[in-house]
Amino acid sequence: MKLKQTDKALIKNGTSGHSHAGHRQRMKNKYTEFGARIFSDHELMEMLLFYSIPQRNTNDMAHELVDKFGSPRKAIEADWQRLTQIKGVKDNTALLFSLVSEIYRRDKVIIPSCKAVYDTLSSVGEFLTQYFSGLKEERFCVMLLDSSMRLIKFSEISSGSANSASIDPRTIARLALAENATNAIISHNHPSSVAIPSSSDREITARIEAALSAIGVTLIEHIIVGEVGYSPTMQMRLSSARSPFAHSDLDDGFLRRFYNG
Repeated sequence: MKLKQTDKALIKNGTSGHSHAGHRQRMKNKYTEFGARIFSDHELMEMLLFYSIPQRNTNDMAHELVDKFGSPRKAIEADWQRLTQIKGVKDNTALLFSLVSEIYRRDKVIIPSCKAVYDTLSSVGEFLTQYFSGLKEERFCVMLLDSSMRLIKFSEISSGSANSASIDPRTIARLALAENATNAIISHNHPSSVAIPSSSDREITARIEAALSAIGVTLIEHIIVGEVGYSPTMQMRLSSARSPFAHSDLDDGFLRRFYNG
């Protein structure tokens, strides 16, 4: 009997078209009828892999992912490079996991409603810690506020690496003008590091403060969120007259309330 090309490919992959397709359909039927509660962690992972790896047994790969990372969720949230070190995990699977992780994170993160007041470091830090939680890459964001420190708009400016080359202060200034903002708070995360400002972080801060000051908008703070905790970049204004941020229009009274309130 002469085999078709597709049959040869399936046999080469160690499975037959009928048995493998039948297994997948049985798993889907079982899930539809009984729901997720009767499935083990590796079975759920095995089913998810159906959608990025067609025509291949994904059981062993599912076991390895769960064993290596500890749970399906931790596997889904793992960074691209670590995922693709698992045998059989290619870019399609890493992309699928990244999409699922981002959808989950966005659903979990509560973006504050407009007019929420952010007039203390603790209130800003609490929100930003929640927002950056679980991210594996750097993101740079801005909170635009009115004269009473009520939120007008929260916007993600860039993702990747928050360095002086990747952040254009004019983008933030244009956004502040469009929203008629009076004040701004910028932030970014150090996903796998401590929340200590680098020289590049201070350079970005100074450039953005200058761009905003030119249009009459005050930069309140640049918050860095680390793997654990967060840090204000500009608090030195309170203690050093020679601080690079000492020319701010903010008075000491407001700053003391902001940092200690």
